[in-house]
Amino acid sequence: MAKTFSSSSEQIFIQELRYQLIAKIATDWENEWAKAHGETFSTIKELPSENAFYFDLRSKIWKFLDNEGIKLSASEFPTEHTFRRFLDETYTKGFTIQLTLNPIAQYCGYENWENFKTLNTEPEQTYGGVTIIPRGGGINPLPPIFVIVPQKPKHWKRNLSIVLAVMGLLSGVYYYFYKYLPFRTLTAQENNDFQITLDHVESDQGRNPYKVFYKYDFSKLRLDSLQVDFGGEKGVMEHSIITLREPKGQFVFDYYKAGVHEIQVKHLKQILKSLPVYVKSHGWSCWYYYATPGSQWVNTNYKYRDFYTDGYLHLPREKIAPSHRENYNIVASRAEDFAVAMDSCTIEFKQKNSPDEEGISFYTMSLAIKNQLGKSISLSFNRNTGKPFIPNRPAVVSEESNEQFYRQAFSIPMICYDWTTVKLIIKHNKAQLWINGKLSTTSAIKPLGGQLKDIHLESKGSGKWDDFRVSNSYTGKVVFEDNFSVIPVSKDGY
Repeated sequence: MAKTFSSSSEQIFIQELRYQLIAKIATDWENEWAKAHGETFSTIKELPSENAFYFDLRSKIWKFLDNEGIKLSASEFPTEHTFRRFLDETYTKGFTIQLTLNPIAQYCGYENWENFKTLNTEPEQTYGGVTIIPRGGGINPLPPIFVIVPQKPKHWKRNLSIVLAVMGLLSGVYYYFYKYLPFRTLTAQENNDFQITLDHVESDQGRNPYKVFYKYDFSKLRLDSLQVDFGGEKGVMEHSIITLREPKGQFVFDYYKAGVHEIQVKHLKQILKSLPVYVKSHGWSCWYYYATPGSQWVNTNYKYRDFYTDGYLHLPREKIAPSHRENYNIVASRAEDFAVAMDSCTIEFKQKNSPDEEGISFYTMSLAIKNQLGKSISLSFNRNTGKPFIPNRPAVVSEESNEQFYRQAFSIPMICYDWTTVKLIIKHNKAQLWINGKLSTTSAIKPLGGQLKDIHLESKGSGKWDDFRVSNSYTGKVVFEDNFSVIPVSKDGY
């Protein structure tokens, strides 16, 4: 039968587990953490990026437990935010044993939380003296904890009532300020009270690098922080997510990737604001990202001559880093003023992504077009992973009816083994999709408004595109075309 302990003992054991976790991190720092988070370790607050550290800590504990045969679902496993609170001295109370303390104790070398308490000496209840809790579990880089226990007072019933009343009041205050306020879902009015505005930008003719400066004010929300997510725009977590700790101020983010991007300001998982950012390109701006782990993009831009290949747009596999060649995505973006409205544009192009053509077996290809407000229509060609593959079925249409960022997507179960001609016509609040000269589907769409600003191409593996054309759906006037036969000359190095 497992030991039982008083509530005060439980809290001391939680403190002890916290110290042992920190001791393990410090002991393993040089071998496991130094390369990504700095050569030395004193406190987490002094690391270059707390966000990245907590992300890696959670991943490492998850992987360690998985290797040990301890399987947990995502809902059972602690979040990065939980680890942050656990390692903060002021937040060691109130943790659910099953969901938080068991995985941490197992990572520190114990069978579970109960085993941790069994192997670490229980604090003795003394009066007017000092209780010493020794370190257990084979980790001993820190001094023991000294807990002062007051003497039992006279008139203990009256004093106990006073103490219980004060504890009840303090518990209510604690719950309100440390449990309710930081973790509540904000109301619509509170969201309106949060202000964020574009202050100014710094760029070269509107092109990248494009520094965006924002002013914000969440002082009315009674929160200690908010997060800003830039959608992986720099490929690594500590550069893609920032935490706003001051209730009022300014932040800046510099973009190196062309296109219409979206930043999201979040309170926990609740999205408070979504804001578009429009970054013009030098021409076809091209990069790739390594699909695992973490989908980190590599190379800001390639030079034109690297991807204007044999008269079509293509980035040969040999230009990809050798360690990335088995699982990568190619992205090309053309972001400029196309002089045509989103609701009256026609997009035509050819594409191809043959499996095993360059020693790889990737299929997915996609096109997305956006206006300056971030509203978009996209096409995705794939083999519907996890489902029976039936080629050349009619496209499946889905939509995300966010009033601010309305998106509609066509999912086409088709692999482009050979050159495939694609034509998207947006006209009269409808979108027509033609494939190889045949009408695939017609779908009513919600008016998008605004001008065409961004054409975004993506291919899992090294896809090819050719004969790209943009025209006005009503007049037929061509506003942009590129057959990739002539490598453009740029004065700025691209």
